[in-house]
Amino acid sequence: MAGVWAPDAGEPDEEYVVFFRSPAIDDRIVDQSAVFSFQSDPRLVLDQWLEDRPDCYRKIIIPGDRNLEFRDKLEQLNVNHRTLFSGLEGPATWLKQYYQPQSESDSSG
Repeated sequence: MAGVWAPDAGEPDEEYVVFFRSPAIDDRIVDQSAVFSFQSDPRLVLDQWLEDRPDCYRKIIIPGDRNLEFRDKLEQLNVNHRTLFSGLEGPATWLKQYYQPQSESDSSG
């Protein structure tokens, strides 16, 4: 099959994970700009696989006092409850956060 990635033939026992975007088959996938993962072995535990390969990811810890700043930056990238959660709950939570009054200390950043 042309254009489809496959692991190297020389390493058949190597476990791998492939991330891909699926076709827009429903509103949730479209809203989330979803990315899915496929594992070479269905018994593979993704958390363990990642733990064994620390060069594949980074853990980012956001300090609590910068929470609103990061929420604003994610909002600029269109990452929020409205786009992550389909149905009424996502937009309702987003509206509640968006229109919730901020205290003086929150808005000074």
